[in-house]
Amino acid sequence: MPRCHPLIAGLALLILTGLAYLPVGRAGFIWDDDHYVTENRTLHSLDGLRRIWLEPRAIPQYYPLVHTSFWVEYQLWGLRPLGYHAVNVALHALSAVLLWRLLRALAVPAAWFTAAVFAVHPVCVESVAWVTERKNVLSLCFYLAAGLCILRALPAQRAVDVPSDAAPPRPYVRHWYALALLAFLAAMWSKTVACTWPAAALVVLWARGGSLRLRDVALMLPFLAIGVALGLHTVALEREQVGALGPEWNFSTADRCLIAGRAVWFYAFKLIWPANLMFIYPRWQIDDADARQYVYPAALLGLLVALWLLRRRIGRWPLAATLVFTGTLFPALGFFNVFPMKFSFVADHFQYHAAIALLALFAATAARQLEHYHAPRAVTIAAGAAVIAALAATTFRQAGVYRDSDSVWRDCIARNPTAWMPRANLGYDLFKRGDLAAATPLLEEAARMRPTDSRQLVNLANAYIESGRLPDAYRVLLDALNANSTDPEVHYSLGVYFSRANEPDKAISRFTDAIRGNPEYAQAHANLAAILLTRGQAGDALPHLQHAITLRPDLYEPRYQLGVACLMLQRLDEATAHLTQAAQMRPENVIGRIVLAGALESAGKPAAALDELRACVRLHPDSVETLTRLAWLLSTCPEDALRRGDEALQHARRAVQLAAATDPRPLDALAAAQAELRQFDQAVATVQQALALAQQHGDTALADQIAARLALYRASQPFRTNRPAP
Repeated sequence: MPRCHPLIAGLALLILTGLAYLPVGRAGFIWDDDHYVTENRTLHSLDGLRRIWLEPRAIPQYYPLVHTSFWVEYQLWGLRPLGYHAVNVALHALSAVLLWRLLRALAVPAAWFTAAVFAVHPVCVESVAWVTERKNVLSLCFYLAAGLCILRALPAQRAVDVPSDAAPPRPYVRHWYALALLAFLAAMWSKTVACTWPAAALVVLWARGGSLRLRDVALMLPFLAIGVALGLHTVALEREQVGALGPEWNFSTADRCLIAGRAVWFYAFKLIWPANLMFIYPRWQIDDADARQYVYPAALLGLLVALWLLRRRIGRWPLAATLVFTGTLFPALGFFNVFPMKFSFVADHFQYHAAIALLALFAATAARQLEHYHAPRAVTIAAGAAVIAALAATTFRQAGVYRDSDSVWRDCIARNPTAWMPRANLGYDLFKRGDLAAATPLLEEAARMRPTDSRQLVNLANAYIESGRLPDAYRVLLDALNANSTDPEVHYSLGVYFSRANEPDKAISRFTDAIRGNPEYAQAHANLAAILLTRGQAGDALPHLQHAITLRPDLYEPRYQLGVACLMLQRLDEATAHLTQAAQMRPENVIGRIVLAGALESAGKPAAALDELRACVRLHPDSVETLTRLAWLLSTCPEDALRRGDEALQHARRAVQLAAATDPRPLDALAAAQAELRQFDQAVATVQQALALAQQHGDTALADQIAARLALYRASQPFRTNRPAP
């Protein structure tokens, strides 16, 4: 790039990044963005912010700075994805600027070009366009900032070709060292892949000055201590909380070396030729008895030895860049269990930090070669611009894949036809949206690819249950039970199956087994309580429902059922409180609001009950149930100020018309409205029709109540009650 003012050069990097990532402005949330953002309850309150920092297991991984940034954004724009994507792009652009300044400080050739290539390189798309990977983009900003600070903090190394009478090194600056330490801690709080920073810093200092001082190593010890402590904590959480434990991670030391050797070459090749990028790459078959697989780690070791031997001829930077690249990748090379290894040993976002080392080496080498052969400046600029334009165009296209989960999974299926995971996830997403016809074939394919994976079998069984294919569901669930008899999901789905098959005793047993396997299984508690409620066992259902809403306060069903249970136990204040919260969660659910109205009426709050019923009529003006209950309360309410005979008559007539004289209750409500308006002859005739229908249906309890009202109307008396509608 032609020399220009630093402000203009930095602004050019920002604009270039923004243009390459324009498609993410239309992107939504994908895959595990629900755990990090859309269903992350810690983002909703100040107490959640406290938990982010003080309860490591309150969030998927202990990256408190990442979740704090999400917390702030949630307060500013809720769950609108544009804001989250814009911040990711801005952080990536800022990293490009910081990388440029860091390379300039190290006197690395083609510093701006390296930063521009990094800004628009397609392997970075996964980190930038995926909201969850805020971990990467935020961590790298602090990682590079720590590098800039440490260069100012440490005494300048004396290069081998510096004359002995040169000026003495600048003294150590304490505040820059403190800032470097703080920036490193922030990088670790964003993503612990930054734990490799102290080693990378020492390698760079060695390459820059030709040797390492004992003081330099000593000054890195606090960084090393922080890196090891937080890194090991992440390893533990990855195994115990994220779930990176099981047969998919059972590898010998030799296996892990084979994985690592091949992965390093894979990542290097993708930097040179970023074609056929995909969200899930094929998972290699590792065989430590196959001599050919040792070529990768052997070649890597040979390269490092060759670069060491050639360091005096070609300089120390090629070796340093290769060491930094490989070392920064080390946490994701397979020596530690990470969850994505279940699907693939490599992922583009794993090399986000490491990529800068090789990109700088490639760019600097190209610049030196062009200079060596005295290439015209115009040719150099044109070649650089062509490379940046080609990479930016590829990034623009790749960023468009991340517009939603469906797009990501379909692109992955097209590029990696043998992958089961995108089929499973796309099928599950379609299932949740109710598209069973599209979901079932995908779930069947995933189950065929993973015949011993209980979760895939459960997902398929659930699709069969919702489709009404109960025998198929039962067959698949038995396979899942054989695959993993302790999986709470299997027992839960068996409980759902037995509920649908009208076998409540077996359903209770399976839901109990699910809770035994996972006491925090909110849905299992809720479903068990629902069966108990149908049996009238409200007291037994109550603790399960209370536990369910403690675990998942965002779930509607247990909240509504808790209100019903309290209503059955005549705990009216609690019932109205829970039913009101449920109505706020799903205001369009008329049945829930009708039950709330009944609870309010029973609690002596008829005015509030009328408000609820009127709201229900506005939502569903053709609901016979709502019209009947509203007409009834308007006619029979004991508070004179609340009765509205004319309004009741209008609603009751509409209910009778919609019911087509097949239901006695609308006729009963119409008679009550007529009696309220002193139209007793009409009320008597109407209630006689209601009585005949009740007797015809065999509803003796309702028939007795209607007969009592008939006597009142014959005596020219309207009906008044404190009870809910019949």
